[in-house]
Amino acid sequence: MMRRTRSKRTKTVRSVKINPHALEDQKNFDHIPLDVVIEIVGRLPSKSVARFLVVSKSWETFIRSRDFITSFPFGSSSQPRLLITFSHLDYRVRRQYLDFFSSSSSGTSLISRFTRQNQYLPQFVNGLISLGFCEEQIIYNPTTGKSITLPKVVTRRKIVKTYSGYDPVNDQYKVLCLTERLHDNHRKFQLSHDRVFTLGERESWRVMDCSIPHRPWSNSNGLCIDGVLYYLAFTGKGMFQRSLMRFDVRSEKLELLTDLPADLIAPYGFTLIKYEGKVAIATKFVAYPLHTFNVWVMEEMDG
Repeated sequence: MMRRTRSKRTKTVRSVKINPHALEDQKNFDHIPLDVVIEIVGRLPSKSVARFLVVSKSWETFIRSRDFITSFPFGSSSQPRLLITFSHLDYRVRRQYLDFFSSSSSGTSLISRFTRQNQYLPQFVNGLISLGFCEEQIIYNPTTGKSITLPKVVTRRKIVKTYSGYDPVNDQYKVLCLTERLHDNHRKFQLSHDRVFTLGERESWRVMDCSIPHRPWSNSNGLCIDGVLYYLAFTGKGMFQRSLMRFDVRSEKLELLTDLPADLIAPYGFTLIKYEGKVAIATKFVAYPLHTFNVWVMEEMDG
């Protein structure tokens, strides 16, 4: 069941600055417990953390370690940070620029810039940015400025949409690729043979059969919450029913979660968001000079 609500919230944070040269001594570093180091360095802006890479080999190894990278996006609960992204497309050279900023109460600093020839719709998942354009899929880390390009999907079918998810139990990132036959009429669409890619494993796409005929919305985003990936799709006879799909990242089980209410109308599109820990749909209406934003929240039925 979906309910509509409106909300406006404000958060304030502060940051702590540490001189990296004061911690340069190798012996002092070895005697600092790892959890304490993570707590201290995790309070810093990402741009400041990058400076610690040149302190010593041990610091570089520590900062690039899985333990630190996994914990850093969250940091201390009392020290939240906001990641701001600006996208700019230079039509003269057909190049897209994505600038990532870390914002806190003490100010805003540029973390990194991502430049690519094609235009992408970014998707954020557990500290990483997923970008996809047809056969090209890229995973970008805004903190380190590093990116990897996934192997191309080997298929004779047309790639419709890709979504990224994160499994917190096994600490795994996965990419779901949805395809269709090249000459399908979208109203007779039968989706099958989806592909799943797990980062850090075998480095290849695996075929996952889909038993639910549906077609993902090309102009809507995906959202991953607690190991579950949500996205919007057309289902039912003739592919006219608007529905919310649910993909369990760990088990790789796909199911139709619910059909959307008939009165959920959005001429400017739908955006999936996380609201109070639940999946929600944000819609926008424009009746000049007023701009209205509605939020439809997914509620579980009792019994």
